[in-house]
Amino acid sequence: MLTISVKISKLPYFVYLSTKIFMKLQNVVFTFLLFILANTVFAQQPTHAPKPQDSAVDFSRPENVVLFIVLPIVVVILYFVWRRTKRNDQTE
Repeated sequence: MLTISVKISKLPYFVYLSTKIFMKLQNVVFTFLLFILANTVFAQQPTHAPKPQDSAVDFSRPENVVLFIVLPIVVVILYFVWRRTKRNDQTE
């Protein structure tokens, strides 16, 4: 593969202008494609999938209490216990 390296200052002015215009055009085209592709991605919503609920979590059900209150507390406690044992092992 043959590569030619030429400094921009040595190029004629119209070539320099055409590269600037090409780069601006390239940015516009990529931005346009980004918006087109983003719209098509968001437009593809499944029709038979369950829809998300807008209601808050119902804490009268025991599984919600366990899942959203008890488990996070247990995870935080276990993290601090693990950190304490790790720190004690490093000091010994």
